[in-house]
Amino acid sequence: MVSAELDYTIEIPDQPCRSRESSPEQGRKEAGTRQPVVILLGWGGCTDKNLAKYSAIYHKRWSAQPLCAPQLWSVLPVAAGAWLVVLGGASTPRTFSSNQGCIVIRYTAPWHMVFFSESLGIPSLRVLAQKLLELLFDYEIEKEPLLFHVFSNAGVMLYRYVLELLLTHRRFCHLRVVGTIFDSGPGDSNLVGALRALAAILEHRPAVLRLLLLVAFALVAVLFHILLAPLTALFHTHFYDRLQDSASRWPELYLYSRADEVVLARDVERMVETRQAHHVLVRSVDFVSSAHVSHLRDYPTYYSSLCVNFMRSCVQC
Repeated sequence: MVSAELDYTIEIPDQPCRSRESSPEQGRKEAGTRQPVVILLGWGGCTDKNLAKYSAIYHKRWSAQPLCAPQLWSVLPVAAGAWLVVLGGASTPRTFSSNQGCIVIRYTAPWHMVFFSESLGIPSLRVLAQKLLELLFDYEIEKEPLLFHVFSNAGVMLYRYVLELLLTHRRFCHLRVVGTIFDSGPGDSNLVGALRALAAILEHRPAVLRLLLLVAFALVAVLFHILLAPLTALFHTHFYDRLQDSASRWPELYLYSRADEVVLARDVERMVETRQAHHVLVRSVDFVSSAHVSHLRDYPTYYSSLCVNFMRSCVQC
């Protein structure tokens, strides 16, 4: 059964960091301010301390980073000029004061839901996705431009349900999503990579328990996604397939690496090609040498610039 509480953290500029113990009344914005909202969806096993490093990008660099044309993008069939033209026609430009940062919500789905509930076709993450979107109304920030920053397959699995709610739920379909950044994902059915990720999460568990959980996950994955794949597909669509065919049309930025041993670069590149075929404005960057969810650590300045420039392009156009 899903807990009634989300173990989330929300940061509002010029206010102290707040966790779920703080009431929404304490964290509501002052009337009249307009600030982008960034929702960080963490990778399996990551801590709030890990995600806080990404929050800093949007707090410290949003006002300081000059808006310039992104450099070193991977070559894609969509010209940069076309991207700017389409974005420029999407909505009226907004001006944000120089001392404003972004509102940031950080959340990571429980690893057992990611690895076991999803593998069994149990949509437990949908409940969490709805509670996450309801936070926007609780804090009265539902009218702000919204950007998702999604990490690895664990973040993508949760984002999949967020996306479904954004496109189908009466309360959420009016939210103004301006873009999504994917870091080290999405990947498609890489059992070895998934086992590596789960092993990293279980690193400090007793050896016997770790082995049992790894074997159990491998059996579930093989049974439901290989041997019984046609039957499983009747009641549960794989998150990768769902994202490929999503009706969302806001811009997407994919940050990945051919050195990633958890999510294969070819899976990300195939997703990029498919989304482009659906006329989505897509950009991608291959960091070449950085490991899974390690692009910020290895290339802090470049990574931060990519994220901030992408967000500025999406929000201000």
